[in-house]
Amino acid sequence: MTKEERLFWIEEKTKELQLGAAEIQVELAKLRVEAELSKKGNPWEPWKPENNGIYWYLSRTGTSFPETWDGSAVHVHRLGQNNCFRTEAAAERHALRLRSMRPTCPVPKVGEYYLVVSLEHPAGPKVIEWLWNNDSADRAVYNQGRVFTTEESAEAWIEEFGDAWTTMEDEE
Repeated sequence: MTKEERLFWIEEKTKELQLGAAEIQVELAKLRVEAELSKKGNPWEPWKPENNGIYWYLSRTGTSFPETWDGSAVHVHRLGQNNCFRTEAAAERHALRLRSMRPTCPVPKVGEYYLVVSLEHPAGPKVIEWLWNNDSADRAVYNQGRVFTTEESAEAWIEEFGDAWTTMEDEE
């Protein structure tokens, strides 16, 4: 084996080990989140206001409005669409999440490395290198707008949208 071949092999092995370490960190973070959610209940589940209670919803344009729950078909429809929020801030945070979910780059080819914003990292959103396999996890992060070709664009996404995704609990 030549020095160049050995260097190439070492670089590839390093990428493979880094990928394995990142996958383990993501799995650990997911387990921590699941454990925390099981203690508190899932903040992403729909919230149903009490009769005559005030709730906030998002209009088709993404603007938040208050409404008084009366159990009408419109209100039940909003509940079914997970469009009932305890506070205006919670509704606006959800609107920001929705605005962040747009493709940021062309769909990568199978076997290519790309950058993804990992939301499961214990220290907060982090840009990591990921190998595209076109599996359900890849498609999910792509559909959430968290796939990037440059670190600068990924960091800009974190700056603009990261808090909306990492702040899962809505204020009471």
